[in-house]
Amino acid sequence: MKRDDQKSKGFKKDTSGFGGKPYLRREEFREWLRKPEQFPILKTPSHERAKLEKELFGREYGYYIEKREAEKVLKRLEKEKFKAPTSFEKTKVEKKIRLIKRFLGK
Repeated sequence: MKRDDQKSKGFKKDTSGFGGKPYLRREEFREWLRKPEQFPILKTPSHERAKLEKELFGREYGYYIEKREAEKVLKRLEKEKFKAPTSFEKTKVEKKIRLIKRFLGK
């Protein structure tokens, strides 16, 4: 099938950070985090966004980041948001949630 046929048949383009792949290497995820055009909302420097890769996806996730692992991190952050004691910490967690949702294409 050609790409034009896919558009006319109603196929959705993958807008997630995975780009249609089932997984990403950590370096690819870090590069995605550093892109300034991806994050007009967060207003955080690129080096701080790159640190989020280590914070959100620790060593237990290995060299590759799969879509289901990103969804697990999203669920963990949503639980963490309700456990946050102060409004400042809640807003920090909310920013991370928005970041992961954008990465997943939601």
